[in-house]
Amino acid sequence: MRSTNLDIHQLDAYSKDKVRLSIDGYVSVRCVDPIKACFAVAHCLEAIRVMASSSARTCVGKMTLQEILDNRSMISAKVQEDLVEDLKTWGFTIRTFEIKDVTAHSRKVQEALKKQINAEVASKEKHIQADS
Repeated sequence: MRSTNLDIHQLDAYSKDKVRLSIDGYVSVRCVDPIKACFAVAHCLEAIRVMASSSARTCVGKMTLQEILDNRSMISAKVQEDLVEDLKTWGFTIRTFEIKDVTAHSRKVQEALKKQINAEVASKEKHIQADS
């Protein structure tokens, strides 16, 4: 049967700590029952994109920004889990859901994240130099 990837562009969401985010990702699905795909839901691919977006937004809203950045694979697994049954009734199986990018809208948050990353890199460099 046929497989397809659906892009999810600039999904607006808020983290648990009220940080406004933009999420880019994709969902990969496979049509296993074309009859259901045609008659169980109108505009099936758009419906799948909406469901994946909604599930991702809900999952992200329960996590802080740091948790989101640290647990992308957990978010992907949760979204996939959420979609399995609904997609099955529509004649599809989910192959994967992946988050490609998470961007904070606030410049202050972006700068804080850069500082945190730089501090972590510097700390690792100190440990490597100390071990040498």
